[in-house]
Amino acid sequence: MSIPRGARSLLVRLWIRFRLEILTVLAGFLVLLVVGGGLMATSGISPVDGFAGLAEGSVGSIDGLASMIVRSTPVIFAGLGVTVAYRAGVFNVGAEGQLFIGGLFGSIVAVVGPGPLALNIPLSIVAAFIGGALWALLPGYLKAYRGVNEIISTVLMNFIALQIVAYFVGGPFKEPGAYMPQSPRLPYDLPVLIPNSDATYGFILALILTGIIWFYTARTLSGLRMKAVGGNPLAARYLRVNDRQAIVWAMLVSGGLAGVGGIVEILGVSHRLFARFSSGFGFQGLIAAIMANGQVIATTLFSILLGGLRSGGEEMQRNTGVPVALIYIIQGLIVLLVAGMSGRIRLSAAGGPDSAITPDADPGRSQREQAEDSDDA
Repeated sequence: MSIPRGARSLLVRLWIRFRLEILTVLAGFLVLLVVGGGLMATSGISPVDGFAGLAEGSVGSIDGLASMIVRSTPVIFAGLGVTVAYRAGVFNVGAEGQLFIGGLFGSIVAVVGPGPLALNIPLSIVAAFIGGALWALLPGYLKAYRGVNEIISTVLMNFIALQIVAYFVGGPFKEPGAYMPQSPRLPYDLPVLIPNSDATYGFILALILTGIIWFYTARTLSGLRMKAVGGNPLAARYLRVNDRQAIVWAMLVSGGLAGVGGIVEILGVSHRLFARFSSGFGFQGLIAAIMANGQVIATTLFSILLGGLRSGGEEMQRNTGVPVALIYIIQGLIVLLVAGMSGRIRLSAAGGPDSAITPDADPGRSQREQAEDSDDA
């Protein structure tokens, strides 16, 4: 039976547009089967039993599905944030720190903010967005106006954010009489999505934000300007796009989204602020954004995939004794494969010669003037 011409044309267009994402999924399953199965076999464990535990802990049961949602929800927020910055040519490695600061801001508002539940939850989420955005503002400014490598600045600010949260939960924001450094218990929680689990409507919020961010980046003038700066900064300057503003704005939105992931994790899972309430969700979001090659919807899908691998890996370890570290090995190998296939992780994303702001640029002059001078030369 032959495929209709229209359907065949659609499949070709989908392949051309999403070939990297499709190859990433195929490569991930290949690495999982070959490397994962090989390591299990060398340890004397049946790969069939191991993969059965992996499936059961992610999509094979209601508990597994709930665990996958819990693990993937903050990763989606962080991944969306990294993707927004990535589309503007900025490689934001600071989603983890922005997630911590967002959790801190949102928790403070949740504890001290008066008002009904229907008002306090949105206020906490808005406060978390503001906290994450403010934490991303400095690296964005340094990148745009001083040519500072954003990878270095965001990595360093991750450590500062962790210590700030540790200071607050061990000092001014510590629960009175508590033996461990922790905040008071938040007075309310996010509504539960799956009964008798920690899966909350934060997951639905993440899906809604996925649609909003996709529309913003693909259909609005501001999003298209941001994409132009990330794709070809010199052409963007000739089109009178303020690349510095675009970079700072992208970092603000990026940090804000990661910050929302922090408060959603606290309101839904831990219910109080701890010094290390995040188990690497920001870095998981970074991996998802790299795997998705900067595509918004693909970032969310890969975040869910990573959450499923993580929850399934824990179930696999309980059932068969296979260390969950196997999942992290596989994730690392997948990222290396994606980096080799895409060619998108280049010097421009790290502040190299193709970046929107070059290190030797004169921050006192507009980039349009510098571009014109370079053409005259």
